Amino acid sequence: MAVCVFFCHVFESFNSFGFLFVGVFFFMSGYGMEVSGSKKRSLIRLVPYILYFAWFSLVYFLFFRVFIYPTSWFLVIYFCIMVIYRFVSNIYALLWSFMGFAALLILMDFEWVWMASFGGFMFGVFFARYSSAFNLKTCLCLFPLVFLLPWAGSPALWTVIPLFSWFVLTLSSKKVFRSISFMGDYTFYFYCVHCFVLGLFGCTWTLGGSPSFWGCFASFCASVGVSVFLKEYLFSYPKIQKAG
Repeated sequence: MAVCVFFCHVFESFNSFGFLFVGVFFFMSGYGMEVSGSKKRSLIRLVPYILYFAWFSLVYFLFFRVFIYPTSWFLVIYFCIMVIYRFVSNIYALLWSFMGFAALLILMDFEWVWMASFGGFMFGVFFARYSSAFNLKTCLCLFPLVFLLPWAGSPALWTVIPLFSWFVLTLSSKKVFRSISFMGDYTFYFYCVHCFVLGLFGCTWTLGGSPSFWGCFASFCASVGVSVFLKEYLFSYPKIQKAG
């Protein structure tokens, strides 16, 4: 999913499907938070995200004069979702809270297609609480709503995310993918830094660049290297907690 987002920032035409890839991030986060029972410490675990947002926003501003960099909306929305999730337990109240948050984003002219992504978190929580419902049949029942609702609206796009998430999670359970699951430790860092690296190499349309094969290849390798550095040294979560 992180690599797919990488290509979304390289090729503008590919960006139309970006909401699906980011939606899976939100879905897995909601599903994982609910299954692990980590609601009580959900706000504590946001401390590193706040640091990421502040640090990356400063770096993007210094290099590109863009305060809200192309991937920062994810951190802002994720923070708001975690606050809602921390204090609302009832599934129906949680749903109405999410819908209210969506209405607020509409009033702020937030793009519909990216609003659809954060809806994946709500689906993740729902399917974690009612795990027996998370199957192909249930997800396919939601899919026809895509053709009944306006494609431009997030309610239509929300119906695609559970089906796509089911496909991704089913695929990732295969042995060949489980053997490389260790790379998931660096996914978030790669997601945060790749657009900045692409901008340095002039390969992302989001910052006015244009893709080239070697530029994209170098950007990918550099993004992986920086992600490892951030994870292992600069933004190590246990070290941040120990530092207070």
